[in-house]
Amino acid sequence: MKRTELRRYTLYALYGIYAFLWAGGVHSYVFTDGPPDHLAWAGTLFMTLAAVLVLMHASTAMRLRLLAAGIVGYLVEILGVFTGIPFGGYEYTQAFAPLLFEVPLVMIAAWLVLAAYIAALLGPVLGRGLRGILLTAAALTLIDFVLDPVAAGPMELWRWDAPGVYFGIPWSNFAGWYVTSVVVMAIVLWKAPPVRSAAALHRIGLSIVAFFTAVAFGTGLLLPAAVGLALCVGHGILRFTDSAPTR
Repeated sequence: MKRTELRRYTLYALYGIYAFLWAGGVHSYVFTDGPPDHLAWAGTLFMTLAAVLVLMHASTAMRLRLLAAGIVGYLVEILGVFTGIPFGGYEYTQAFAPLLFEVPLVMIAAWLVLAAYIAALLGPVLGRGLRGILLTAAALTLIDFVLDPVAAGPMELWRWDAPGVYFGIPWSNFAGWYVTSVVVMAIVLWKAPPVRSAAALHRIGLSIVAFFTAVAFGTGLLLPAAVGLALCVGHGILRFTDSAPTR
């Protein structure tokens, strides 16, 4: 079997497992109280697979940038857990074990995947300079308005020391997300070459937003669900406009 064929079949298998975990995760959080104890590893595997698929579609140079961005996001999470800076005081549960320095290792994958998605979707539109970095960081923060109410609510990934008004999320969290996102997007975007296999990164990133949107809707978090739906529609409009033929 040729290397290209092996890679293609490997991708098919990974996408199949990923889709199965996606559907199973939505079902478990919407129709039950979450994955049973013996399947507690499924969430970590789901996010890890997303990161693996992103890296398989990225160029070598972009892989290094994405890994660096994921690690930086993870280090900021460690700072947040121990000091409350920049997000506010919180602590992770064991839901996404294993943890290192009290932060799930899979958070590297989470930052990596979302940064890759936003860079691939908005980088060509907003540019790869300071303007693009600041605006893509804002887009990444907007996604957090969907993710956090679900992650800290039905998924019980972490607990806030002082819950805030936005479905228990303090506003300091979003300020911290934006500051961190500026650094993360600077690593990924600053004078970077065009993203290879951008369409694949679009699909993976959109699937994450859609997952949290579906869980938010199914668990009664209607405002986060509406934000998520708007993001998905916006993604579709942007992709349709970008692919529409010009005269």
